[in-house]
Amino acid sequence: MCGVLIVAHGDTQWEIWQSEPDSAYSVDNLPPGAPLNLEGAHDGGPVALDWRSPADPVEDLWLYAVYRSTEPGFSPSSLADTLGVSTDTTYIDVNVDPAETYYYLVSAVDLHGNEGGYSNEAHVGPSAGVAAGDGSRNLAFALHPAAPNPSNPSTEIRFDLPVPTEIRLTVYDVKGARVRELAQGHFPQGSHCVIWDGRDDSGLEAADAVYFLRMTAAGREFKQKLVLLR
Repeated sequence: MCGVLIVAHGDTQWEIWQSEPDSAYSVDNLPPGAPLNLEGAHDGGPVALDWRSPADPVEDLWLYAVYRSTEPGFSPSSLADTLGVSTDTTYIDVNVDPAETYYYLVSAVDLHGNEGGYSNEAHVGPSAGVAAGDGSRNLAFALHPAAPNPSNPSTEIRFDLPVPTEIRLTVYDVKGARVRELAQGHFPQGSHCVIWDGRDDSGLEAADAVYFLRMTAAGREFKQKLVLLR
């Protein structure tokens, strides 16, 4: 809350009018933009969702709200309808029926509770994940959560590629220095698994610490946090 006084000037410096003092406060009613490129994938277990931050990010972005329905084209009525929330651009839906098709939306919410528009609708399940003719599922670009995490010291890193593409999978420390190049080159379509054994590029044991995993594929970038704890 702050005091407000309006002053008006006339044609000369001596013509001045002042209003009565009053009080006012600022209101943040500008919502964040909509998240971009929502995608989902699963292999009969939990559904892994990932998306990109809004094109015009705001400094007071608080969290992302995740919505789910069994009907396409759904529209949530309020934040109370959320499946869950995430402070990152990923979410794992563990309470799923492998025989069901689910439809997802994601929105961004700022610190003042302003909710932005919804992302594109992503759907995952038998009707979305089975390709006609060969019984294989249609994959989306996805970097799945490493397991175990924390690692002791090895951890499995799984990712999906819907098309053959060049990928790069790298572990960095908190200062942004490269620790280990796990994979680089042309990978075929499908699901892949890479093991990080807790060592750096020189073959030495990396220190127990927090690290960051980054995957780039087809112009997309995926990140997640890794914890090494022996």
